Amino acid sequence: MDEQNEQALTQIRFGKRTKIAVIVVLGIATIIFLIYVRHILPAFIWGIAAAYVLNPLVNWLSLRTRVRRGLVVLTMALALALGLGWVIVNVTGAAVSEVQDLRTNWPSIVESLEKNLFGEAPPTLFGYTVTAKAINDAMARQVGDFPRGAVTAVRWTIDLFGKLLIFFVTTFLLLLDAKKVSIGFKKLIPLPYRDEILALGHQINGTLGDYIRGQLLLFIIMSAVTWMVIGPILQVRYAVVISIATGVLEWFPIIGPITAGAIAVTVGVLQPNVFGWHPWVFGGAIAIVYTILRHLEDYLVIPNVIGRVIHLHPLVIIFALFSGGAIAGILGMFIAVPAAAVIKILGEYTYRKLVA
Repeated sequence: MDEQNEQALTQIRFGKRTKIAVIVVLGIATIIFLIYVRHILPAFIWGIAAAYVLNPLVNWLSLRTRVRRGLVVLTMALALALGLGWVIVNVTGAAVSEVQDLRTNWPSIVESLEKNLFGEAPPTLFGYTVTAKAINDAMARQVGDFPRGAVTAVRWTIDLFGKLLIFFVTTFLLLLDAKKVSIGFKKLIPLPYRDEILALGHQINGTLGDYIRGQLLLFIIMSAVTWMVIGPILQVRYAVVISIATGVLEWFPIIGPITAGAIAVTVGVLQPNVFGWHPWVFGGAIAIVYTILRHLEDYLVIPNVIGRVIHLHPLVIIFALFSGGAIAGILGMFIAVPAAAVIKILGEYTYRKLVA
């Protein structure tokens, strides 16, 4: 009966102009729809990304333990919820406290930094005068979305809870029906091109999957190690926030680690340290720590955790980062490198087609 229905629905064939018109209308409708739901869209995107990252692990556990996929997914969802709850209670609380403290003391920090670096005369950079007020205003705009007041905090909490619920439901359902989703996508590909397109998709999937899973593990390792060194040992102020920022900035090759080290050194120079060292000596010690961590990351962590899955020249990576930032800001920089890797794979495939 299904085959008869399918044959009946393919009796009418669209012409070339009709196909173009349908594609244009669907494209415009999709854009309008996404604009209206853009507030909740990130939660779905992160849910899809989480399911994409966790799916190989679910497949492996289900195969090795011979336990039904639904039970494996449920167990993993509970473990993920408990882990996220632990992070919210133990890490987020400290991070929020540090961010609030940073917001309170930021004007004096900027003023102290300006005097330490430039003296009394404010410097001029690319025709703009750099002052404590200008830097403070820029920073205030960046942290302006942080909740203020009891009512705003309650609304922010409810909004966050709703997005977390969307994230978990999306991740759970996609992991549960991963095979059905995969089969559905395969059916969309015309049969004469299916094997070739699936082979190309398999290559892209392998590169992206290895890269994303490696980057998540790199974030956990670098954040934890950085906190252990600059927190309990060196007792750098805002150690939790700096460590999390260090882990996040590791996602931006070349530029990110330099930025993370500069932030940590700046905070170290501006705070009274427990060792009684000169501020610049303490800042130098932090710089040495970050340099050592960077070398350990390059020679031990990246080869063993991530591997060389992104075969791109450093100049291409820098160009991709700045291009992504120009197009979509921080999010663009975040996805720039894996997007460049996908473009490289598609470019090589196209080139082979052109010269064949």
